[in-house]
Amino acid sequence: EANAGDRVSNNARIRGYAESIVKRCGGLPLALKIVGKAMASKDSEHEWKHAVKLLEQSQFDKVPGAEVDLYSVLYISYDHLPDERTKQCFLLFLLNRGGNISVVTRIIDLWMGHGLLDEDDDTRNSYLRGHSVVGCLKRACLLEEEPLREKYLRMHDCIRDLALWIVQTKQGGGPHKKWLLSDRTKPVDPKEWSTAERICLNGKYGMEIPDSCSCPHLLTLTLVRNRKVHKVPAGFFATAPSLTYLDLSYTGIQELPSDVGALVNLQCLNVHHTPICSLPIELQLLKKLRYLYLGFTGHLRTIPDGTISALSALKVLDMYASAFSLTY
Repeated sequence: EANAGDRVSNNARIRGYAESIVKRCGGLPLALKIVGKAMASKDSEHEWKHAVKLLEQSQFDKVPGAEVDLYSVLYISYDHLPDERTKQCFLLFLLNRGGNISVVTRIIDLWMGHGLLDEDDDTRNSYLRGHSVVGCLKRACLLEEEPLREKYLRMHDCIRDLALWIVQTKQGGGPHKKWLLSDRTKPVDPKEWSTAERICLNGKYGMEIPDSCSCPHLLTLTLVRNRKVHKVPAGFFATAPSLTYLDLSYTGIQELPSDVGALVNLQCLNVHHTPICSLPIELQLLKKLRYLYLGFTGHLRTIPDGTISALSALKVLDMYASAFSLTY
């Protein structure tokens, strides 16, 4: 009642629905807080009845090891987010290079790179929209400030498990997984790449890019801090024409193959903190590229003339502490 408001005590029917929800929470403080926040703006009996139906119809019990009642309640908060963009931003936190913790601006950069905040060409407006989404997710208790670190965001372990369930069950699972994420318990089967839409194999639990693999559906590929990655197999990019977001930062990549020019839908390319030595001239074919991160690339010596200027859609070019930082 403290979180959901006075309408719980003033309306007998709503109070009945609220009691049903509280029962499903099992007295768990996190669940009570989250569902209370989610329902605080709901004025009608129909909205409360719908929330109860969500709990009754949920299929969290089919998730091995899931805390059924808790996850059922947590899903209400996700389901009540204001729009599809906010829901996508929440799910994309799973791709965060820092796991459950992120600098606010870094997660906004991730959303921008996926085209979720680009209503106009003003990057400042995109950041403002990003901060608005952050505020919405914090109010829904799906993200929270990291204690004693004001500019950091944190996703609770239970909330991360909820997000994993959503992408695995709601957005494709079973033999045709659409999201492939790092898993310390079992390696990713290279065959799964061919059906994936988003692949995130960051850190030491990652893997090399398969030599022979076709990825026609791939939208996102992030291999941050994956020290197993030293090259992109020739021809790989030609099999992934739908790719829009590519993050190879903190890997051992030294060059990009010439077929990078086949990534005609690429919007974000990040090779921060890599030993990359040169950029191929075919990079200038990426007419939709908006964000290019080349910072801390001290070995970068060759950028063909006209390559950067040919990127007509480019909004952000980061060359801080690169070998070219004094040139551009």
